[in-house]
Amino acid sequence: MRSINSKLCYNVILGSTRNTKFFLWSSQYTIVSQDLLGLQKIMAHITQDENWNPRANFIVYVEKITNSEIKHALKIFLNLNAYNVIILVTGEVTSIYTYFPFRVGLCGKTIGDVSLLGNCENFADARDCFPNKFINGLRNCTVAVVLLEAVPNIIFKSSNYTVYGEYKPGTEQYFLNEIAAKEGVTLRYIESKEKFGGIVLPNGTTTGLLHFLETGKADIATGNTRLAKNRADVFDYLWSANYLTYCLFTSAKRVPDWKKFYKEFDSLTWILILICYALITVVCVFTLNPTLRKPNDYICVFFQLYGFFFLGNSSTTLLAKKRLRIVLVCWIWLTFFLSNFYVTNLYSLASTHTKPTVDAFENNPNILNELPFKPCISGSMRTFFRVNDNFTFPENAFSDCFIPGKQLDIVASNSDLYTIDTKVTYIVNEYKYIDDEGKPKLDVWEFSNDYMMVSYLTRGFPLTDKFRTHAQHIFESGLIKRYLETLKIRGRSLLQYNSKKFKSFQLKDLRVHFFILGAGSSVAIIAFIFEIIIKTTFK
Repeated sequence: MRSINSKLCYNVILGSTRNTKFFLWSSQYTIVSQDLLGLQKIMAHITQDENWNPRANFIVYVEKITNSEIKHALKIFLNLNAYNVIILVTGEVTSIYTYFPFRVGLCGKTIGDVSLLGNCENFADARDCFPNKFINGLRNCTVAVVLLEAVPNIIFKSSNYTVYGEYKPGTEQYFLNEIAAKEGVTLRYIESKEKFGGIVLPNGTTTGLLHFLETGKADIATGNTRLAKNRADVFDYLWSANYLTYCLFTSAKRVPDWKKFYKEFDSLTWILILICYALITVVCVFTLNPTLRKPNDYICVFFQLYGFFFLGNSSTTLLAKKRLRIVLVCWIWLTFFLSNFYVTNLYSLASTHTKPTVDAFENNPNILNELPFKPCISGSMRTFFRVNDNFTFPENAFSDCFIPGKQLDIVASNSDLYTIDTKVTYIVNEYKYIDDEGKPKLDVWEFSNDYMMVSYLTRGFPLTDKFRTHAQHIFESGLIKRYLETLKIRGRSLLQYNSKKFKSFQLKDLRVHFFILGAGSSVAIIAFIFEIIIKTTFK
């Protein structure tokens, strides 16, 4: 150890395996153990640290080790994807052993032959003990990828999702296929029956797709897998240039046409009408002020203006003044344009679907408890919110809500339910949620858009850096976005078969207008009676 330590070009920090939090992300590990069993225990402790770096250089010294045990020691590191390893064996000289797991046909899965690099005296610099073992990479090798179906990101061949009758892989599969073609590797897809991506438990074990990585059954796991800190502490990850936008979905309520027309006459509209009427009345009163001699003249002007503005009655008193005629003409033009604007928008009001307004969610799951709906949330979504946001949804209204891909169908047919799903899932399947009249069956609100969608890789996967470089190039070129548009063709082609029926107005659709007309006529009659009473009383 002294011989090689004197030539080290690294800063060495001594740490105890009893405290795994002491270790820092490092490019160099120097490990000393008494025997092979002790080495296994040391590596078990080191790998529990979140800053564990299998791509570092490992200088290993085992005091009691035989030549036959060197291969077993190297296998410990091979199982951890640690390839830059040298083992020091003391004797008359200190010999340096290593292995080359990327020679032709080995593909980083087997040790092959143990190689003797020489002794410490043969190297002027310790870095020379770590030759480049990754010259050919994984070319002509097979990489196992476990998938969780999540259209359009992951599409199984057994799925009935096709574009013009032809099977198309999902965006994540397309992304990985492009990278694999660049690196000359073959991807072996494993279609998992798991229902969610999986989580990292407090004891370090995993569930779902991630368990395939933990047990070495796969090198990559993907399928709507979101980036989470506890996952990133255990595995490497690859961003596929995609963000997950989550939306809140409720059943679109059908509102009768007359109610849509009525909503245009809300309290603010009536207040504006009254203010305008009061303003024009004041202007007219000031204009007629020299001719108004009695107190009841002001009251008469008020009713005369009402009859003139809303009932079309003329008055010689009002039209006697030129300035007043100018004011009245301006008022007539204003009301004419407003009335025509409303009438021309009647069909738009009747044919356009409007959803109720809600306050911004601001990525706050707690506001979901205030909604007047019952949840219909999948198991994977429940797990994700519980782990990442410490939020627990109430019990589902139906047991079928736990079945992946069924939530939108259930919510569309039940007006008292809500669910949360990705926006891209809805866009691709939008044709399912358009009725015969071309109106949506679901109301959609954006909930959050800051979740990164990633593929998880075993820690120390040899192609991690190259995959990330290719991923950056794919993102910059816009290939993922373009391919997603190809998948959307299916939805657009199916949408065109939905007939949009023309629906003519009926008298019952204009009941609000007739009500306003009746109310106005009633007020006019009452005003007429008051006018007769006032004239009779003050005559």
